[in-house]
Amino acid sequence: MRIIVVDNDKTFTTSLSQRCQKASVFCQVIGAAATAFAEIKKNPDQVDIVLIAKELGAGQDGLQVAQMLRKDPKTADVPYVLMSSTWGKPEFAKHQKTEFGANAYYSKKSSMTELESTIEAVTGFKFTAAPAAKSGSTGNTGLLNIKLEAASDVVNIAEDVPNDISMSEPIALFDEASPPAPAAPKAAAPPPPSPAPAPAAAAAAVV
Repeated sequence: MRIIVVDNDKTFTTSLSQRCQKASVFCQVIGAAATAFAEIKKNPDQVDIVLIAKELGAGQDGLQVAQMLRKDPKTADVPYVLMSSTWGKPEFAKHQKTEFGANAYYSKKSSMTELESTIEAVTGFKFTAAPAAKSGSTGNTGLLNIKLEAASDVVNIAEDVPNDISMSEPIALFDEASPPAPAAPKAAAPPPPSPAPAPAAAAAAVV
């Protein structure tokens, strides 16, 4: 998930960037209108959504960025949210009817949670992380509980390794039965008993 934010409000962009980081979202903040448009135009297919502040300051107007996005065939389909700290619903509704209308609108007087909900509605991405799979479940888990969570074209791999596992010791990967222990050597059979000596011949009778 990649978001490009066109805004000069450092307090706002810092707060948004921190929330995006927690959700494993790549958030790129660009303050200059021309620079932002050039960045979007490089690879528009890799930009999931653009957040444009109407009030950019320094003689700039976010509406110019919105117009450039919609006029250029290469970026015309990139979704964007128009943000404003001065406009309200009447101004947003009027702007949406123009050929440069945004996919959604956000008042900066609203909460960050509201902005997240707006982004979710446009992109389908969920900022709220799914609950971790329980031990022993057959979810999206591999060896050593490696979880794969796809976010757009980026795959984030998080390893949850129990602290009591020593990585210096081999870990059994399959439930194989232990080989049987070797049988103890059999004791040698005792030698057969010696035959009893033959009885002595009877003495000759004396006549």
